[in-house]
Amino acid sequence: MLANILKTYKLNKDFSHPGFYESKELLQVEENLKEHIRLGHFIAFTGAVGVGKTTLIRKVKTDLQRTKSFIVSESQTIEKEKVNLTSIVNALFMDLSEKPDKERESRDRKLLQLIEKHNQAGRKIVFFMDDAHSLHPKTLAGLKILVEKGLCVVLIG
Repeated sequence: MLANILKTYKLNKDFSHPGFYESKELLQVEENLKEHIRLGHFIAFTGAVGVGKTTLIRKVKTDLQRTKSFIVSESQTIEKEKVNLTSIVNALFMDLSEKPDKERESRDRKLLQLIEKHNQAGRKIVFFMDDAHSLHPKTLAGLKILVEKGLCVVLIG
């Protein structure tokens, strides 16, 4: 049936996988975003629902992974309102294929050492979190400390 509809209306593409329109303005936003990531900034990427934030971020993550100069980490927690610094730290350890220590001070020291080690090796760690608009202020303050220690953070929402 879909084939008949496409033929009737002279369409040559199924709309179940729509394309992503890359205007020159969007390409500029992408380049600006990548530059801020290269610089290791704390980035808040915001926009109205449906404008393509998540789609653009997926593209940026793929591009970063291809360069081998970045390690992409992300929170995959479904209950975003329950995300805290501990769950973010655990996500970082998982994406770095490392086991966190049980004691908090030891765990945090190990994470900071990993961030420094990867930065010195020329592989910046970039942490992404989609739907980040409901993060608790204490979590944001903790992320700021990690950015000061060399982690790049991109919050999307």
